[in-house]
Amino acid sequence: MKDATLVVTDGCVCVVQPPDTPVVHLKFRLAFFEGTTMDGETITIPEGGQARIGDTVDLGGGGFFDLESLPENLRVPAACDLDLPIWSATDMKVV
Repeated sequence: MKDATLVVTDGCVCVVQPPDTPVVHLKFRLAFFEGTTMDGETITIPEGGQARIGDTVDLGGGGFFDLESLPENLRVPAACDLDLPIWSATDMKVV
């Protein structure tokens, strides 16, 4: 996913794609590998980069439409119950 903006919505870390993106969904909640940390506004993916809420990022990974289809090693925080598709963030680069 290119040129997405990291945001927090109702306690969920999400990404918003640019409005001109030719996809059905413009906003995704994020799923992270175990070991990913969030310290204040900074998210660190083990061996996969670091960014702050509000940054524009390129994300590696892929999209899922429900929690049941997520691989075992990916997690969406339990408090995040927004009805949005999920993007598994495998790496992250600030652009």
